[in-house]
Amino acid sequence: MLHLDIIGSAFAIAVFLIIYYTAVGFFTIYFTTLFGYSLAEANGLGNWFWAFDALALIVVGIVSDLTKVRKPFMIFGAIGSVVMTIVFADRVHHPETSYYTFVWIISIMAVFLAIAYAPWMASFTETVERRTPALTATGLAVWGWIVRIVVAVSIAAIPFVISSMTTARAVRRSGAGAEHEIRTAAGHSQSH
Repeated sequence: MLHLDIIGSAFAIAVFLIIYYTAVGFFTIYFTTLFGYSLAEANGLGNWFWAFDALALIVVGIVSDLTKVRKPFMIFGAIGSVVMTIVFADRVHHPETSYYTFVWIISIMAVFLAIAYAPWMASFTETVERRTPALTATGLAVWGWIVRIVVAVSIAAIPFVISSMTTARAVRRSGAGAEHEIRTAAGHSQSH
């Protein structure tokens, strides 16, 4: 099971899905803290993400199985995921981004993630079966451990990558107090 085509593929998809793990763990915090959405609104955005992801996983899985084609789906999904992740990340510079704009962005991102992931999973199990059909469960266990390691390392690295933030709610506010609130949130003192 410790062959490059198994370990390398499992590691690559685990790194590719860091945006998914981030969504699972931090979307609610991200939307409430940075964009000032209520907890219900932030959770609602998560529901859009999961709904589109689940539906796309099923549809793409069926189409990929019927066509017996994997790589074109994976490439198309990966490119779309990267583009939508960049679009999503850029929204941090646009605090006026509406709820439904985020619905569209994260829903499309979820679909592209599913387009890449569903055929990858089929391809991965087919690769394991080509090596040793009796050890498919072992191959999936190897993949599971690699995912856990990547998630643990990425979660540990987040404080070094994202050290501080300013809330978009402060930027959205109008009036004389907005600049003070931004400076305070950013950790600057009021005195000059």
